[in-house]
Amino acid sequence: MSLIKALTTAAFFMLLASPVAARTSAPIINHTGVTWSPSSGQHRTLDQVQAAIVRACQKKNWSVATTADENAPIATLVVRNKHTIRTSIRYSTAPSTLAISAAPT
Repeated sequence: MSLIKALTTAAFFMLLASPVAARTSAPIINHTGVTWSPSSGQHRTLDQVQAAIVRACQKKNWSVATTADENAPIATLVVRNKHTIRTSIRYSTAPSTLAISAAPT
């Protein structure tokens, strides 16, 4: 009887000591050639597009930093002080395209 009790106790503590299962990882998907058009149908300048991107990022708690290529700001989000997501957002008004790519950190 004491052997069964000891094995049960040991199994219980092994179960508690096992690592906590985390969610499986999600693949990183780069979006290139995404087309956009303003709802008003008016042509937007690069400054207006950049301002809209920055506003949208800040609304979702992303921080945005400009780079040497001013048409490709870097947006960063820190999740639970544990995970960092950093992405480059390249845009152009000529063909009205947007490219978003994740950069490993």
